[in-house]
Amino acid sequence: PTANRRTYFDASPTSYATANKNHIRFLLVYGTGDDIVDHVTQSERFLLSLKQARFFARTVVIPGGPHFWISDPIEEPGSIGQRVGPSILRFLASSL
Repeated sequence: PTANRRTYFDASPTSYATANKNHIRFLLVYGTGDDIVDHVTQSERFLLSLKQARFFARTVVIPGGPHFWISDPIEEPGSIGQRVGPSILRFLASSL
């Protein structure tokens, strides 16, 4: 960021959470055990930015969930996919 702050601003989804774009609906799904993205400084901060700009935003928090949970088979009993799949489907059904 010391070389060109604009590059970082343009790459950040938070930069686009503005009231003039709040017609878009968001579902944020993240795990608290993510070893790549810090859910507090990334996911929760993004959610706050969306809510401040009055976006429709919902969350599904996966306690202890890793970064790459999406590849878990939905049909596997106890998988993360099986646990969050219904929430994702409900969100899509109400948003499309």
